[in-house]
Amino acid sequence: MPIWNALRHLLPQRVKDEAKERVAKTARETWQQPLQDRADEIERTLGERLEALRGEAKARDAHWQARDRDAEARDEALAARLDGLEQEIREIQTLLTQLFAALRHEDPALLPPPPHLQIRVVGGYVPGFIESGFAICDDLLAVLRVAGKTLADFPRILDFGCGCGRTTRALKTLAPAGEIHGTDIDPEAIDWVKANYGRFGEFRLAPHDPPTTYETGFFDLVVGISVFTHLPEDMQFAWLRELARITRPGGYLILTTSGEASYRELPADAQRIMDTRGFYYRDEGYGPSISLPEFYQSSFHSHDYIRREWARHFEVVDIQTRRMQTYQDTILLRARAERPPTPPRSSS
Repeated sequence: MPIWNALRHLLPQRVKDEAKERVAKTARETWQQPLQDRADEIERTLGERLEALRGEAKARDAHWQARDRDAEARDEALAARLDGLEQEIREIQTLLTQLFAALRHEDPALLPPPPHLQIRVVGGYVPGFIESGFAICDDLLAVLRVAGKTLADFPRILDFGCGCGRTTRALKTLAPAGEIHGTDIDPEAIDWVKANYGRFGEFRLAPHDPPTTYETGFFDLVVGISVFTHLPEDMQFAWLRELARITRPGGYLILTTSGEASYRELPADAQRIMDTRGFYYRDEGYGPSISLPEFYQSSFHSHDYIRREWARHFEVVDIQTRRMQTYQDTILLRARAERPPTPPRSSS
């Protein structure tokens, strides 16, 4: 090496450059290129492995997502089942409460009407359905005290708009000596009470428009709970005339209305109508929503209107604000001697 180092200074620069290039080339060929090839191979291997890992990750994600969806579906099914069970429990509790109420008042007690018929009457399937019939009779007794009467003073009573017999049942229980009748436009409800509530009264299907099949002057007392709260004005007058016909002279009627405390909650334009006319009929699709006719909507009456218009058919004895179940006004009427001679229809 010392000789080479001494001679190298004597070599031309070209020779030295060529020698240097050959050395570099030899180095590249012997170790640099293989290293690059190895690096490229490693990069390819890592890339393939990375792609495989991504595929595995996607597969795992899909697997867990599927499991999550299955879990969510199971959770939803379980929640729906629990909701169904809770509803069944509520319905059982409602039925038991109604049965206990019936047992308190009757011996033997009869089963309550099916839930869908109750809903048409009170808007829901509620525990207090049976008890509410007796509460209504308590309110009727309070109204009759104004006239010095009780339910026992009336030999023949009509539950006008009886539905599935909520009030009829209580009337017969509280006035067992009385002859109780019920009528309603709901054929399903009438079929049910005829089949199940025969011990509480005699039932007839009512037409949408009068007359009924009852004889003139047939009833001593007529009660109509939440009937005139749903009729248009022309139908209201037709039924007032019919009730005047079938009530004996001097007999009483207790009808309920949505009165002044109720219509004060209406929109301003409706209140203006009430203030000028005293009657307002609102079509809000209520009747069809509970499987009753289209005309069965919501009506409101002022006390002045009652005294002015209903007095054409009856003596208006008393009006009490929200006397009926703290919700509807009660109108106590007395039938006059003169009645329109409307013939009854054939029996149905």
